[in-house]
Amino acid sequence: MKTMRSPEWLDFVIWYHTEQDYGKNKGLHGYEGYIQFLEHRRELELRIIEQLPF
Repeated sequence: MKTMRSPEWLDFVIWYHTEQDYGKNKGLHGYEGYIQFLEHRRELELRIIEQLPF
């Protein structure tokens, strides 16, 4: 994923997910923090999907 978008895009999404309240409260930093966010989001989404009635 790192090479599919511009460096500016990546810098923005890293900032967006690590330097706002959620990221700060979770102690997320840099690219690794962004990946940690995505992993946590995936876990939540999979739990939600398991609960859907289909």
